[in-house]
Amino acid sequence: MATGVSILCYKSKTLANGAHPLMIRLCKDGKKKYVSLGVAVLPQFWDFEKNKPKRNCPNKIVIDKLIASKMAEYNALVVDMMAERKEYTPRSLAQAVEQKPQGQTVAEMYGRLFAEMKKTERLGNLAVYKYSFNSLMSYTRNKLDIPFREIDCVWLKRYEEWLHARGCKDTTISQLFRTLRSVFNKAIE
Repeated sequence: MATGVSILCYKSKTLANGAHPLMIRLCKDGKKKYVSLGVAVLPQFWDFEKNKPKRNCPNKIVIDKLIASKMAEYNALVVDMMAERKEYTPRSLAQAVEQKPQGQTVAEMYGRLFAEMKKTERLGNLAVYKYSFNSLMSYTRNKLDIPFREIDCVWLKRYEEWLHARGCKDTTISQLFRTLRSVFNKAIE
């Protein structure tokens, strides 16, 4: 059965300022799940027939963008689930979208790996990863609290040039890049 994804102003709940929260309603096989958008609208600014903000609604553009992005996110997930022929419920859809893992910074990922390696007593690997971490810390001047998406080809080329300028040989550079790639892959997992 098809899954319905729609937006509505939830009149059953009234906030202290008289506004109603905006919700996404997920329907499948007679089951419903409501997910808050984190935004509330006063009833005079909401068109209940068309389920969208009226023209005179304050922050109309922001609300429209939020609605469009959330609707697209849920609809894309429904299409993916149907394409893969996976079973799902409105509740599992909501959990899949709302509990997406947050991205870690490079430093956080290294820290997590250090802890795992100490716990499992892989001290040889720990030394290699610490060497890689210290090299990256030197390169970034102790500012390794960056998301992985900032590491692109240009960043990597500059890092390689920096390593060459410090007198690192190709084998050392290869080891550092191999270790960084490993950390990157573990972050993706």
